[in-house]
Amino acid sequence: MQQNPVSLGGYSGGECAGHSLREFRATQCGIALATDFTLSDAIPLRGIMPDATDTLRAFLAAFNAHDLDTIVSFFADDCELYTPRGTEPSGTCYVGKTAVRAGLATRFAGIPDVHYGEDTHWMSGAHGVTTWLLSGTAKTGEPLRVRGVDLLEFREGKIVKKDSYWTILEK
Repeated sequence: MQQNPVSLGGYSGGECAGHSLREFRATQCGIALATDFTLSDAIPLRGIMPDATDTLRAFLAAFNAHDLDTIVSFFADDCELYTPRGTEPSGTCYVGKTAVRAGLATRFAGIPDVHYGEDTHWMSGAHGVTTWLLSGTAKTGEPLRVRGVDLLEFREGKIVKKDSYWTILEK
């Protein structure tokens, strides 16, 4: 089968952001092949992304840093955040970045030392899942340690819906 060089986003060879593209070829049916190629070569290229769960890990890291600006940067403008607590069966719903930021600020105010650990992450299409162990101390002085999960929906790389659940502990 004859192979022809492939153009990657308008780029057809040479150096890209200091990375050499080596022996890219496409078969006649349009499948790109690469030899002598590493992930560090791929990252600068449009259309080739690192593991999608890296986004989930970075998102959780922003929560652990209590960095509201970074957290909100992961959300689409028309996002929805559903929290585990509230007067409705779905918890409290915040719509839009401004409301999401305000809602998350109450989380950090209510549990000033909140931390999410023992986390796992996976993606399937436009859906992401993160499991975690929340630990911290409520403003009342009550220690918290609960398992939870976030169900996320993405559109064009941004979170459009985050639905959080955590274990209800009986005393």
